[in-house]
Amino acid sequence: MEKSEKDILSEIVIDHHENEFRILENGDDAGAHFSLYLPIGSDTKTIQIKILEAKLKKRVIIITTPVGYIGSILR
Repeated sequence: MEKSEKDILSEIVIDHHENEFRILENGDDAGAHFSLYLPIGSDTKTIQIKILEAKLKKRVIIITTPVGYIGSILR
């Protein structure tokens, strides 16, 4: 069975990030995209490089949030 793009994105984040995160599928005038929420201080550069290497069809928007925001607000 082929992995979905969300599964691939989740694996990338899990492999290169040790804190909480959230992935939401959203859309806007430019089309569908993934919103990847990471706490401030996360190594977003490495994750960004790995996402580009995976050549996902959907855009990925990385949003940094205050520590604790993901667990309390984005349940």
